[in-house]
Amino acid sequence: MNRLTFSIIIFAAVSAAGIFFIWPRYQDLSQLEGEVLQKETNLRYHEGYAKGLLDLKQKAEEKKSEIQIVENSLPDTQELPSLYERIGVLTSESGLVTKNISLIPAQSGVSAKVQSIGIALELQGSYEALKQLIEATRKNPRILTIQSFRLVSAQRPGDFQFSVQLEAYSY
Repeated sequence: MNRLTFSIIIFAAVSAAGIFFIWPRYQDLSQLEGEVLQKETNLRYHEGYAKGLLDLKQKAEEKKSEIQIVENSLPDTQELPSLYERIGVLTSESGLVTKNISLIPAQSGVSAKVQSIGIALELQGSYEALKQLIEATRKNPRILTIQSFRLVSAQRPGDFQFSVQLEAYSY
């Protein structure tokens, strides 16, 4: 056989081997490179997301005292015993005597997450003590809103009976 024919046959065999054996491997390699690129992009996204969460956690730690104020203002449960105790402290510090304290039937909440608790108080004391109670509820860490108050009767000059309706809030 002549050398030219032999070279052509070898070239054809190498070309056929390249087409049937090497080309599919090259396609697999290209596909794997695309998958690696996609995984790297996904990894960068998740690293950025994790970094954002860590930054958010750090900011929450920095604002922990402010978050605590909000949690005290709006507790996550109704905590009626502590609410009754707080109202008792407010009324006694204001110079009023609590004659009766009761829950008002619940109406719809302020929002889907914030619930309101209605409380009816019957108090006895001076008008000045009632003003002090109003100021104390305004300054109280727990959110208390005076919905209404009315003078029920005056037993002695300067000694009144009041009916007060409060609203407290929780999550």
